[in-house]
Amino acid sequence: MEFEDDAIVYRCPKCGSVSVQILVSACEGRYYNAYGDVLRADTFDCSFEEGYCSECGYKSMKEEEWMADV
Repeated sequence: MEFEDDAIVYRCPKCGSVSVQILVSACEGRYYNAYGDVLRADTFDCSFEEGYCSECGYKSMKEEEWMADV
């Protein structure tokens, strides 16, 4: 699956893993890799709820913590 250049990539702020789960509501344009562990979400009507890291178990409801610089 191809990702758009302006997509948002989420990464764990604690351990740096991209194996994160992001809970969103009313979001269009969500993209996952083949394994479903990397989320890229377009900035349509997307409301961030919570991020959870599959690697270290870190949780946070602050979206800015999860945004990766790519």
